[in-house]
Formats: sequence, structure tokens, C-alpha cells
Amino acid sequence: GPYDVICARGKEAFCHPGNRYFRDYVEKRTDMYASATSKAQRSSIVSDIVDTVRSLGNGFVKKESNGHWFVVDEVLARA
Repeated sequence: GPYDVICARGKEAFCHPGNRYFRDYVEKRTDMYASATSKAQRSSIVSDIVDTVRSLGNGFVKKESNGHWFVVDEVLARA
């Protein structure tokens, strides 16, 4: 989708609308994450971010060497 988050480095990923939205959303949660007192709280915040992106009909995607896109698994999305 247009707001998918591209899991990659470089200008294409950085400038992609989904990555810009993702960075803005993460920035809004930074203080909450920094003040979390347990790993469980931090994990919950990360899950909320990933779930929010997915609930909007978007995903975390990566390009294969053959040029095809695929949706990454939960582990990579949370990394």
C-alpha cells in the first residue's frame, strides 16, 4: 500500500510516505518508551506501533533481490 513501511536503508525507503508516517508516529511515542520501567511496557509500546501501522491496511515490506516485494514477519517488523 501507499503507506507500507519499507524495511531498508537508503533514499527510497527514507522518503517513502509510509516511512515518513512511521517515523512521525514513533517520535510521538518516544517519551512514553523512554519512561517505561519494564521490558514488558517497552514491548507493549512497540506492539502498539506495529499494530497501528497494520490496522491502517499497511504492512512492513522488504524488496527481494529479484525486485519483488514481500511482507516481513513480526520479528523483523519489531526490529
